[in-house]
Amino acid sequence: MDGLRGIALLMVVIAHLYLLNIGWVGMQSFFVLSGFLITRVLLMDRDRAPTFGSYLKRFYIRRLWRILPLYYGYLAVMLVITEMNEPQREHLLYGFAYLYNFFTLRADRVHSFQFDHLWSMSVEEQFYLVWPFVLYWFSAVNLRRLLIGLVGLSVVLRALTWLNWPFDIAPDAQPWRPLAMYVLTWSYLDAFAIGALINFTTLSPRPVHLLLYAAAAFVLGVAVNGIGIMPMFEGGPYLSLGWPLYMPHGWQAIWGYTVVNLFLFLLICMIINHDQTRRLFSNRVLDYLGKRSYPCYLLHYPVLAVFLPLLPTLNDLTGHRILGTLLLALVYLPVIILLADLCHRLIELPSIKYGRRFAPRMPNTAGVGESAEKANPLSTGEK
Repeated sequence: MDGLRGIALLMVVIAHLYLLNIGWVGMQSFFVLSGFLITRVLLMDRDRAPTFGSYLKRFYIRRLWRILPLYYGYLAVMLVITEMNEPQREHLLYGFAYLYNFFTLRADRVHSFQFDHLWSMSVEEQFYLVWPFVLYWFSAVNLRRLLIGLVGLSVVLRALTWLNWPFDIAPDAQPWRPLAMYVLTWSYLDAFAIGALINFTTLSPRPVHLLLYAAAAFVLGVAVNGIGIMPMFEGGPYLSLGWPLYMPHGWQAIWGYTVVNLFLFLLICMIINHDQTRRLFSNRVLDYLGKRSYPCYLLHYPVLAVFLPLLPTLNDLTGHRILGTLLLALVYLPVIILLADLCHRLIELPSIKYGRRFAPRMPNTAGVGESAEKANPLSTGEK
């Protein structure tokens, strides 16, 4: 799935360059992929582990060594190079505690290129805290029922949050309802659950099915927001295609995430079961980016802050904001990829290998992990 991760990463980065308003779908892809891959690993570990304690130990040791060294290393660097006034200290504190998604909704929060993108890391870690406990105690049949229920529950919780949100202020201020839908943990229950359901399906969609679904979603989005080629506001990003960031109109922030998650469900099923699609997403460049998506994501936003002062000059030079931004991207993207590669080689890979020393792969026996293995022919290695 590294190729899909690579595409998701590029969508997020291009979205932050204000070139692709629909680029937030890349972030959604990471959540659905996490639901799929983490559930697969946990199902296999559950069947192999002799005790509940050994099951939890293996998962959390590997998670901690995969994620924390790079994450807290990043926070340590930001602590050193950033002027730590009171607002920045609050950013750092919430980032350290993996509660940044809730901090994002503070009305007095000051924008920060160093920390604002950490909200998604908080959502993922909160998911990791709960999900192993849920999976262990449910049979395959009941787990499928639970996952389907969580999809519906997520929509209900978004609706309740929207209807009962205590703030009613201008959409260019913070916090506001669509932003709350975007960053609150329970908004992503359906993303994780739909991803997890991939482990229990034999569905094998063809490209035509995916195209028909995408066309229907496009028509639905356009009916709410218009075609969305031009920016929704002056200086804003292009190409929302009916699915802009935060989806602020037509209650789209309530139902829209589920529509996107189901598209990603079909796409991942097609990558697994359709040889030509799998080859398409196994491109060497995309695989390379996907394997480095974690450090790339951590670094892309603060590095963007370094390059943004060049943008007015490049816009004047090229005569158009898009051309100026594309010129900036030609310099900016290689820098973040180079830095991410260094972090991947020097921090991420050694940390993963070190963690495996304390939580080696559990021995398999006949029939063990069948639910996860059968559902996924790509089940070599771990997320």
